[in-house]
Amino acid sequence: GKECGGVFTDSKHVFKSPGYPNEYENDQICYWHIRVKYGQRIHLQFLEFDVEDDTACLADFLEIYDSYDDINGFVGRFCGDELPDDIISTGNVMTLKFLTDASVTAGGFQIRYTTMDTPSKAGDGRNSTSQGKTNFLSGKFGIM
Repeated sequence: GKECGGVFTDSKHVFKSPGYPNEYENDQICYWHIRVKYGQRIHLQFLEFDVEDDTACLADFLEIYDSYDDINGFVGRFCGDELPDDIISTGNVMTLKFLTDASVTAGGFQIRYTTMDTPSKAGDGRNSTSQGKTNFLSGKFGIM
C-alpha cells in the first residue's frame, strides 16, 4: 500500500487519506500523531470524508484519540460519507488511526488541524469536544 501516517508538530496541517484525491487502497493501517506546544489544543476539522460505510464501522474506519496512543482518550470511530463534527482535544496531543479491510474502497478524506490556545480560565476542565450535544458522533459510531 501507499505510505501513510506520521508525526506532526506544526501549528497546522492537512491530513489526506493515502492516494487522495484518488480512492484509498485495501489493507492499510495508518497512524498520525499530532503533538503541538504544551498548553495548546488541537482543533480538527473534516474537509472531505468518504469511507466505506457499514453499520458498526467495522470494515474501513478512522478512529480519533485524545491522546498520543490508540489506547487512551477514545473520541470516536467514523465511516460513511457524512462529515463528522469538529473535534477539539483536551490536551496538546491527538492520534488518528485509519484502517481499511480487504475489500471496497472509497474516496477517502481530508482533515485539517489548527492549534488553539487553551482558555486561561482555571477550573474549566470540561471536555469541549461534545459542544453541548450528547451524541456528537451523529450516530455513525460502532460499539467496540
